[in-house]
Amino acid sequence: MKQILQDLGSGETLLADVPAPGVRPGYLQIRTEASLVSLGTERMLVEFGRANLILDNLIAEGQCMPMLLAMPDGHADLQEEEGDHKENFLKFSADMLGSVLPLVDGNYRTIAQASGRAINGLSMGGMQSLQIGINHPELFAYIGGMSAYVPDPEDLLARGFKNNHSNSEIKLLWMSIGKDDDLLKDAEKFRAVLRKHGYHLQWSVTEGNHEWTVWRRYLRDFVPLVFRKEDVSAPSGGEGRKPSGG
Repeated sequence: MKQILQDLGSGETLLADVPAPGVRPGYLQIRTEASLVSLGTERMLVEFGRANLILDNLIAEGQCMPMLLAMPDGHADLQEEEGDHKENFLKFSADMLGSVLPLVDGNYRTIAQASGRAINGLSMGGMQSLQIGINHPELFAYIGGMSAYVPDPEDLLARGFKNNHSNSEIKLLWMSIGKDDDLLKDAEKFRAVLRKHGYHLQWSVTEGNHEWTVWRRYLRDFVPLVFRKEDVSAPSGGEGRKPSGG
């Protein structure tokens, strides 16, 4: 099978051939039927965000469908550390659409359509998730942003705002932010822009600040809302998406 590996020192990524996982006694092999792309620094989402444990528990509790979780690093423009400027948005969007999606769909058994994809992230990753998702509802039907907003939305979201069918194509547009978060005022302004353009937004302001305890809760809140069975068809076939066994 194929696996994406990253050198945490150099940042270099490669696609490697690794042995397929075996099914150990007492374990189950689960077929993945949908893909959630979560933007942020992937190691931090596991170590501090506990994303792997949150999704495992939700699946075990029957609160969500089995899914792939792809966690690319959103720093596409290495000249600017913060990453909330236009050049980083544009470069990362190009990376996501031109590299990440084809790589995942080409090597895993996915549903390569909007109803089989969700995109969400925290802070800068949430900004990028909202920007990519709203501009490309033909690729992502479920869109979220945790403690985030899109700066200069009339420019960065021009593609989505010009699409008269964008709002009807999106099955979920979701944002949550803590009442003590420094980004709250910007998020509220962004919410007003979305309302002006007719978007249906599921919005909540919760307890908390710009911190991991808040984001863990948000991930647990968001995931059960995506990939309704009536919206998701069977995974497509093709190279990289063939059923295992038989």
